[in-house]
Amino acid sequence: MGESISARSHYMNVFEKINHCFLYFEKIVLTFCTIVLVIAIFIQVVCRYILLISTPWAEELARYLFVWMAYLGGGYALHTGGQIEIDIAPTIIKSLKGISTATKDRIILLLKTVGLVITVVFLLGFCWVFGNYIMFIAGGSQTSQTMHIPMWIVYFPVLIGSLITVWHGVYRILCNIWPVSVNVD
Repeated sequence: MGESISARSHYMNVFEKINHCFLYFEKIVLTFCTIVLVIAIFIQVVCRYILLISTPWAEELARYLFVWMAYLGGGYALHTGGQIEIDIAPTIIKSLKGISTATKDRIILLLKTVGLVITVVFLLGFCWVFGNYIMFIAGGSQTSQTMHIPMWIVYFPVLIGSLITVWHGVYRILCNIWPVSVNVD
C-alpha cells in the first residue's frame, strides 16, 4: 500500500510540475497579450478621436488578441476554479439533513469530477474538429483583411488554449481521484 501511495505521489508531482510550466506559459502569454491589447486600443482611440484617422489594423489586432486571451485564459480559469459554473447541485447537497459533512463533500467532489470529465471529453472533440479546420485553412492562402496574417495563425491560439484547458482538466481530475497533498489551486 505504501508503495502505491509513493508511486501516485511521484506521478502527481510530475503532473504538478508540468502543470506549473503550463501556468507559467499562460501567465507570460496573457500578460504580453494584455499589454499589446492595451497599446493597440490606445493607438485606436488616439488615432480616431484626436488625429481623426482610421486604424483598422489596430481594431483587427485588438479583436484577435481578445479571442486569444479568452481561449488561453480558459485553461488558467479552469485550473484556478474561476470558470463559470452552476452550483445548484452542490448547494442542494450541502443543505441535505442526515448526511455527514464528509459524505456531502465526497458527493460534491464526485459531481465536480464528472463535470470535469464531460468538459475534457467535449474539448477533445472540439480540438479534433478545430484542428482539422486549421489544417484545412493552412492549406489555403486566406489572410486577415487588414494585417494580412495567415488565418491559420489567427486561429491557432484557440486550438492551443483548448489543448491546455484539456491538460488542466485532466490534472484536476487526477487531483480529485488521487488526493496526495498536491496543491490544486
